[in-house]
Amino acid sequence: MAAKRKRGAGGPASGTDARGPGSTGSVPAGGAQPTAPSSPSNAPDEGAAAVGQSEAGGASNPGSRSGGEAGPAAAAAAPRRRQRLFGNLVIVGFLGWQLLFPLRYYLGDDPFDERFAWRMFSPVRLVSCDVRLLDADHRPINLSQGVHVVWVNLLKRARLQVLDAVADRLCADAVAEGRPAHMYAEITCPPPDGPTRGICRQGPRDADRDGIPDGFKDATECDGRSPQECFRAACGDRDAATCHRETCVVPVVDPSDDLCDGRDH
Repeated sequence: MAAKRKRGAGGPASGTDARGPGSTGSVPAGGAQPTAPSSPSNAPDEGAAAVGQSEAGGASNPGSRSGGEAGPAAAAAAPRRRQRLFGNLVIVGFLGWQLLFPLRYYLGDDPFDERFAWRMFSPVRLVSCDVRLLDADHRPINLSQGVHVVWVNLLKRARLQVLDAVADRLCADAVAEGRPAHMYAEITCPPPDGPTRGICRQGPRDADRDGIPDGFKDATECDGRSPQECFRAACGDRDAATCHRETCVVPVVDPSDDLCDGRDH
């Protein structure tokens, strides 16, 4: 009996083998603490450490990633730069054309056709011409019957392109009706700067009978001079009527030219 008790005291405590190594039951004899196995909760910490090491390795060699991205980015940026350059050249060319094209008016010999001119402050638009079209017998042609009112208004602005179109139509009508195809034009206009000239503004009219045309009273061309000094500077020794006729009545076409000559009817 004593020997049996001694073997029981040297073995493990009762119930220890049944509970397993993670049990919190009786402590083995001798006071030694059993070593706890690694807990599953430590696995995420080890994975995070591995990820951190891999990120640190990637950060220590940034060229390995950015170098691969720089090539495609540069290749994609080159076409965009070319497109912007092309667009800028188109804009510059368009603006240059808009600025240079009106020079044909200022360098040309037709002061009344300012369709493509810089006419923000131009007085030409205020000019109204006297227009007469004559037939083969030099009788006036009634423009309101055979010509559209828009064309008539353009003729009063000395648009020679419109005069050619009117001549084409009226000469063709004369041939179709068996009449002689002859047409003449008398178009006289004030000069383009007529609204600023004293002799052209109101003609030779002298309402107060002081010998000075009324248009010189506040004319722009006088520039501080008296109306009498301004009148003499503009007309010299000519009288008001002669000065007005020679200065303010500008023939646009030669009235002796037959506008039907050289046209196919």
